[in-house]
Parts: sequence; structure tokens; C-alpha cells
Amino acid sequence: MSTAIRRALYGKLAGDSTLTTSLGVAAPGYTQAIYHEVAPEGAQFPYLIFQKQAGTPTGTFGVPSAMENDVWLVKAVDRSTTADAAEAIAKRVADLLNDASLSISGATLCYLRRESDVQFPEVVDGVTYRHAGSLFRLVYT
Repeated sequence: MSTAIRRALYGKLAGDSTLTTSLGVAAPGYTQAIYHEVAPEGAQFPYLIFQKQAGTPTGTFGVPSAMENDVWLVKAVDRSTTADAAEAIAKRVADLLNDASLSISGATLCYLRRESDVQFPEVVDGVTYRHAGSLFRLVYT
């Protein structure tokens, strides 16, 4: 089901022009600077990465996975001395996804809710990269 969830999340994110205009130019072969799990080499900053962090099936009445309970990370990454751009993108993502509707092929969304924030710097070869985003709980049947 992760493929359907991934496509639904991408569609929700890529469909928001306020968000997409705040991102860098998409890497060759991509429509938007929104990437699943990892950005391609040479991706322009800032960009968005989303990935599944955890998934817990819940069984009911003999159905072993009647309900799925996932946690997804959605974060902006920027190469900058400040976290301003990454934080602004993270805020837009939180506004867009928290308690949002989501059309999932083959499933029904119960809820999508922001659970916690993620923010940290990363220094690689003397260059600082800023990460800012949130973990979202996504429950569906």
C-alpha cells in the first residue's frame, strides 16, 4: 500500500502552487522538486523529501491488517546559513497536510495529522544544510 500512499502524498504536495513555487527547479526527469526518500544528485535547493518512517497494521475481528497506522516524514532541505527557507516550506507543508483530506487509491483515509516537528543542521565538507519538517500520522483502512 505504500505506493498508493506515496502517490497520494506526492499529489497533494505537488498540487499546491504556493508550496511548489517556494522550491528549487526540479531535477531532470522530475516535475517538481519533491522527492521520495532521497533527492537525486545535483538537485537544486530548496527541495522537499518525504518518506515512510514506520507502519503498524492493526487487526480487528480476524482481519490481520484491517487498519494501517503509518508515520511519514516530510521535510524541506536547503543549503543556507539560516533555516528561514526550510522553516517556511515546513510551515506550508504542515498547513497543507495537517487534518487534510487525501485520495488514496484502494484505501480510505481515516486521518492525517502532524505529530511532531523535525529540525536539524547537517554539515558536509564545510557546507551547512538545513532540514525542517514534520512527522505525520496517517491512518487508513
